[in-house]
Amino acid sequence: MIKKQITIGDQVVSFGTSARTPRLYEQLFGKDVMDEMTSFYSNYQKALKDNGAENISDLAVDTQVKLMNKRVFENLAYTMAMQADPDIPSIDDWLDEFDQEDFTKALPEIMGLWGLGQKGRSVPKKK
Repeated sequence: MIKKQITIGDQVVSFGTSARTPRLYEQLFGKDVMDEMTSFYSNYQKALKDNGAENISDLAVDTQVKLMNKRVFENLAYTMAMQADPDIPSIDDWLDEFDQEDFTKALPEIMGLWGLGQKGRSVPKKK
């Protein structure tokens, strides 16, 4: 398992990701995280192309908001926090511990950890 402590506002929160993360996400939320992230990525690529943008910060704020399904990111963050600390409260109580703006600012770092976990599990192609 890859673990990392990330500061959200004035709190240091432990997160973890492993091969179990997608399974736990599905157990908790009844959805396949890979499908959810694939859908986000497809919408992201389409928005970039439609707007002639290179990255999300080049998009208008309203386009960025429409693009992001914040619930998916909250659910994934909670899943990874639960992997690091199985005793955390319910997702609603957990999210209530943070200021909205602080949580949103921490999402790129949290999603970066998810990306590291995915990269660590990738299987090299046969030559």
